[in-house]
Amino acid sequence: MRNSYKKRRKTRVQIVSKTRFTLSILFILLFVGSSISLALGAFDSEGADIADYIDVHVASGDSLWTIAKEVNHVHYAGEEDVRKIIFSIRKANNIDYDSVIRPGDVLTVPLS
Repeated sequence: MRNSYKKRRKTRVQIVSKTRFTLSILFILLFVGSSISLALGAFDSEGADIADYIDVHVASGDSLWTIAKEVNHVHYAGEEDVRKIIFSIRKANNIDYDSVIRPGDVLTVPLS
């Protein structure tokens, strides 16, 4: 019995432009690397560099000191300097030293 398929000749690929070939390979590697990074979550928006925040509603009688003490107690087990927490609250909310917080205000408190 005779084989019904023909033997294929091996065709050689000739690189016409080394620059175009090199750029094509680099583009393919960049695309594959980016795809793998996205699949593994390297560009996740909830990465380690982004601080966590909570919103605190200011009640009557609250001050930055009392809010910072409560945040320190609840989130840092009392091990963070309250002044650093106050500074981060001021920075996150653009609060000057002569500004006043009022009941009903919502403050963003960074937790990092």
